[in-house]
Amino acid sequence: MNKNKLDSFENSIKDSYKNYEMPYSPADWGSLSKTLFKKRLLSSAAFWGAVVVVGAGVFAGGMYFYSEQPTALVNSNATANVSQLQNQTSQLQDKDTQGLNQEVAVNAIDQNRILLITNEEGEQTENISELFKPQDVNGDNAGESSNSDQLISGNESQQKNSDRNLTIIPSIKTACAGSPVEFHAKNSNANGSYLWNFGDGSFSNEENPVHTFKKAGTFDISLSITNPNDGQISTVAMRGLITILPKPNAEFVVDFEPSTSNQAQITLKNTTTSFETFSWQFSNGQSSSEKSPALLYGLNGKHQIKLDVSNEHGCTDVQNASVRMNDSNKYQSVYELRASKIVFLPKDLIDNNTFKLIILQDKQPIFETTSLSKVWNGGMKSGPKAQAGQEFTYILTTFNSSKMEYNYFQGKIQIVP
Repeated sequence: MNKNKLDSFENSIKDSYKNYEMPYSPADWGSLSKTLFKKRLLSSAAFWGAVVVVGAGVFAGGMYFYSEQPTALVNSNATANVSQLQNQTSQLQDKDTQGLNQEVAVNAIDQNRILLITNEEGEQTENISELFKPQDVNGDNAGESSNSDQLISGNESQQKNSDRNLTIIPSIKTACAGSPVEFHAKNSNANGSYLWNFGDGSFSNEENPVHTFKKAGTFDISLSITNPNDGQISTVAMRGLITILPKPNAEFVVDFEPSTSNQAQITLKNTTTSFETFSWQFSNGQSSSEKSPALLYGLNGKHQIKLDVSNEHGCTDVQNASVRMNDSNKYQSVYELRASKIVFLPKDLIDNNTFKLIILQDKQPIFETTSLSKVWNGGMKSGPKAQAGQEFTYILTTFNSSKMEYNYFQGKIQIVP
């Protein structure tokens, strides 16, 4: 069969399809597209109009439903407002200090105090300030904590918990160093366990302790009480509660003047620093306001000396000392030394803290020592060593710092063949 020509059968089929073939026209296709677009637009508008009508009906029904339940709606709004405030406060906390965050939180509370939560009977039960407390700013949940903290600055308190009555009562708020201060806890649990912190490194478990502050300064006092029933710990901290003023440290020394008479002359020297007034008191009933008074004591007996000083704060201190004149059997009134081997230093001196040995010839000092390694071997300032038949006077003074005790001994040294 020829591929380029159709036979009679094929031509008959071709002619029959001509009646069913739609002639193509660009203008007709464009008109058809516009018609279809208009129909789609109208269909979409009808659909979304129906959606709006249905949605409006649902919204109206919901409003009517919730209008019948005011408590749930207000609670929801309050919760949403609280959540918003907490989120704002959390953001401020990352940018500012803890103290500023608390201030912002309190301001937010004040602005929302009018928002009240009511119950089904319409009673006022809680306001926004109770929902949003300063603890929340710091990330603390007061409802879950077993500790109650109360911060007090000076005489005013900043409460952080429900235990608002616990406070510390000292016997005195301003005292001089070395003065005892008694502490009491007001509105405390009598059966609780106490822990006091005095701010100077000292602590106490007593209910009403007495503490002595040894150094000057301002001290923060805190108290923690553990409830034996539920284990809850209540804490109060009072900043700068106790002020301790510096006091002077009374000090003086006693100097003995060399003498060969039956009396010893002593001079008192006030070595106290930072004082304004002072006074001396003596065991014979006399007193003196001189800074360095001189006294004459007999070679026997015991005498008491007291120095009182005070500073610009009115703080005082007292120093006592005793002077014993030849009041010991340790040392002899007369020592005999051989001229061929003169060595003199009383062996009992090793028991004393400090000492001074002076040897005089005709009322003039010829030897002096304060060291155990330095002894008198008979030498004199001029001339040969001591010779047989000569006599010297020795004066020995010792000082025991632990007892504040001065001892004075006076005797003779005789050189024998």
